[in-house]
Parts: sequence; structure tokens; C-alpha cells
Amino acid sequence: MPISAFTKKGETPNEEPFSDRQLARPVQDFIQTLRQGKAPYEVTEGEPVIHVSSAVSHAAHFYERLRYSVDYHEEHLLRRHAFQRILRRRFSSGEINGSARSLLVEFVHAQYLKNDAVSESVIPRVQIILDRYASLFAVINQTPINNCAEILQWLTGVAAAELDAFLVPTPEEEALVNLVRASLDRDRPLAAWRLSDEDRATLEYVAAYRALFSLDLPKIRFLLLRRRMKNWHQFSPADAERIVPELLHHHKEIERAITHPASDRFYRALRRRSLIFHALYDVIKDDLSSAELLLSDTNRFETTVREICTRYYRAARGRLYTSALRAIIYIFLTKILVALLLEAPIEALLYGAIATTPLITNLSFPPILMFLLTLTMRFPQEKNTEVVLRLSETIKYGGAGRIFPELRAPRRASAVSTGALTFIYSIAFALTFGFITATLSTFGFTLVGVLFFLFFLSIVSFFALRIRQPVRDLFVERRRDTFLTSLVDLLSLPILKVGRWIALTSSRFNVFLYFFDYFLEAPIKAFLLVSEDVLGFFREKREDIV
Repeated sequence: MPISAFTKKGETPNEEPFSDRQLARPVQDFIQTLRQGKAPYEVTEGEPVIHVSSAVSHAAHFYERLRYSVDYHEEHLLRRHAFQRILRRRFSSGEINGSARSLLVEFVHAQYLKNDAVSESVIPRVQIILDRYASLFAVINQTPINNCAEILQWLTGVAAAELDAFLVPTPEEEALVNLVRASLDRDRPLAAWRLSDEDRATLEYVAAYRALFSLDLPKIRFLLLRRRMKNWHQFSPADAERIVPELLHHHKEIERAITHPASDRFYRALRRRSLIFHALYDVIKDDLSSAELLLSDTNRFETTVREICTRYYRAARGRLYTSALRAIIYIFLTKILVALLLEAPIEALLYGAIATTPLITNLSFPPILMFLLTLTMRFPQEKNTEVVLRLSETIKYGGAGRIFPELRAPRRASAVSTGALTFIYSIAFALTFGFITATLSTFGFTLVGVLFFLFFLSIVSFFALRIRQPVRDLFVERRRDTFLTSLVDLLSLPILKVGRWIALTSSRFNVFLYFFDYFLEAPIKAFLLVSEDVLGFFREKREDIV
């Protein structure tokens, strides 16, 4: 329904283009927060900055891209994950004292931070952060706890998230989360769940951040820790012994909140509404000085939202194709190549010959399947934009309609229903894999060839599901399931579950990643830092001559 349909009967949009209704208080607060927010830090002219050689930077960036070709992560998470990886290496080798500058140089080398855009004035502040975490590491290592390694890994992720938040601040994210939480407080989608006010607020906080910005667990843990420990940024290394017991307590509480039965279900429900809030944010941000007028101008608001939604749809298409290419490169290097190197020798050993047709099929099938699954992805159309406009009205003026549907509490399944569902799933599993095996056997596939084909089918299908999900999240309303779509979902579920199991299991035995992290990274990074110093020395000498 277009916004113009909300005008009174007998009026036309041109006669009454402005709404006389008052904007809802959460929207007014959101606008004021954005106006009061500090502008991103900019280096002033003449201020000392961290500068690196372009040649060294290109080499470091190439190494990072090469490494992440065998360690798949979403594009927007690469920087934070790289921070965590680099910190883990430095913490384990004891390279923390006085290392803030070299750490920042390493970040700039890899192009996770811009060259000539990081002031040298941040170096002492980064060192303070590093010293705080180093003191916690020292105390935890001396504390008799069973899961010491797990705690240290957990804390390294938190440290990386804090550095990321400090070096690349995003204050508008918290403002947008507060706007979402205002709608959640009104709709109370978790009303059917028996939750304390604190647990409900925590679940809303986590789900809002995950749905809006697709944050990973280390960033969520940092946000929750900062929320629970108000003095987290103020403690000094001397306070570490006092802080650690409290930290261990909050670690348990944070993990309990993240693994709560409602957490994932709530997040999945919220992410279908994220486009509405992102569109509102873009509308306000693009004309912040007169945002109230723009929101009240029915025609202009509708036109702007349509343009923004179209922009999101186009960007999602581009990201889908890029993610598909990155995923197939990752799968080929870490899964397919290894499997094919095993398939031919095993067939030769067991059957005395290599079946060329299955081998060629298994080599060409994964990229073709990924291409088809990407090409057949359905994108939102005008109908989806109409829903965005309708729900935006409810957010703007606080109407009677709901933004978020109610999330039903899980019912305790009886033994009979559990057994019936298990039986149905077993039948679907047998039918799916049995049909594929029988079909391939008629084309001359050996048992080895069939197993490798099923391996490739499962892993590619799972990754295709992952990279298609951001596009599916743009659909504000759920699609109506038909008998055919329900049947396809049922039969594809075993393939996806096997693919997920393979992805999670094989990631722990990534030989290529082990080679990069334990043999290549330290010497390469050391060589790049030395090269930077040598080039800087010659640059200074040349300037002295001139």
C-alpha cells in the first residue's frame, strides 16, 4: 500500500503533502542522538600520522587476501577477525609491551586501516588497551581454572572487538539499536516467554545488534561485557587481580545469554525487519538538518524510501555474486582440491582404474551448482517496498499495528511426536541420498565417486544457503509455503545438515590455515616490518640530500 493511500478520502497527495501527526518520541530521540553524535575523527593538516610504504602495503594486503581465500568469513567481519588473529599471535609470543605502534603499522599495512589516516596520538591509547588485556592474561594464566585456554581465547576476541570499536567507531549503531528496542518494548514479542526483565532486555539487545549489523560472537561478547561492567574501560593493569573474578562471572552470564533457547529464534524474527530500520536511518542521515520535515512530507518520504530500497536490492545482488565467487574459491582450495587428490588414487587402488566421467563430474559440479543457486535467487520487488513503507508509518507515528510478530514459546514435545518427526526426517534422509546414489550408479559412478559427489553437493549447498541468506533477509514478509516448496525444504534438509556438519568439522582441520598461521605469517609480517623500516630510512636519506 503506497503512503498516499493513508490520506483522507477525497484528498489527493498533492493537496495535503505533509502529515500533521507528531513523530513518535523514539524517532525524535533517534534524530537528536544522530545530531549530537560526534563527527568521525579526521586528521588535521600537519598532524603526525602513521604512514607506510605503498609497495609494502600492497604486499601485505595480497597476503591477507590469499590467507582469507582458505579461511572463509563474511566480508564485513574480515577486519575484526584479522585483529583477533594478529592479537592472538602477539599475545602468545609476548609481543605486547610497547607494541602499539608496530601493531597499528601492521593494521595499516594490511589495509584494514587507511594509510595516512591514523594519528600517532592514538598510539598511547592503544597501548593502554593492550596493557589492560595483557595484565588480565597474566592473572588468568596463574588462576587455577579448568577452562583457562577457552577463557583466554574468549578474551582475545573481546580485545579485538574493543580495538575495532576504538579505531573504527560506529556511534550510530547504538542509536539505531535503541530505536529498534523502543519498538520491541511496545510490541513485546517475547511476552509468551517466562523471562526476567534483565534477561528480556539482554535478549533484545543481542538480537537487535545481530539482526541489524550481522555481528559475530566476539563483538556481541564485548558489547555485553561493556554493558554489564560499566567500569570496563577505566580499570588499570594494577586492578587485574580484582577484576578477574568478576570477569569470570560475567563470562558465564554472557554465554548463558547468547545460548538462551530464545536467542537464535528471536534473532531470525528480527532480521526480517532490519531493512525497515536501515531505510529509516538512511532517510534521516541523508537530510539530518531537516529530517522532521522530510519524514512528515508524505510524497518526498515515499520517493526517498523507494530509492533507498532499490539501492539495497541492487547492492544485495552485487554482494551475492561476490560472496559466491569467494565461497567457491574457498571450497575449491580447502575441500574440492583435497578430495579430488584423494578420489583418483582411492579408485585406482580399489577398482584398478580411474573412472574419468565421475572424476570430471565431481570437478565441474560444485561451481556449476553454486552458479545455478546464485542465478536462481529471487530478489525483492515493489511489493516488498510497499510493506517497508507501511511499517515505516507505524514506526514514525507509533500506530496501533505491530512491527515485530509475537514469538511463541516452545512447547514440550511428547515422546510420540518426537519419534514421529525423527521417523519422517529419517525417511527424507533415506529418500534424498538413496535417490541420488541410485541415479549416479546408473551413470557409472563407483561408490567412491558417489561419496565424493555427495560430499561436494552437501558442502556447496550449505555455503549457498549462507550467502543467499542476506538476500532472503530483505524480504520483510515471509513467503507463503506451498506443497512443492515444503517438499523441497524437507528433502533438502538432510543435504544442508550434512553440509553444515562437514563445514564445522573440516574447519578444525584446515591444513592450509595451519600452514599460514604457524609457518608463514610470523616471518612474512616480520619481513614486511623490516622492509618498512629500510624503505623509511632510505626515504629520509633521500630527503636529506634534496
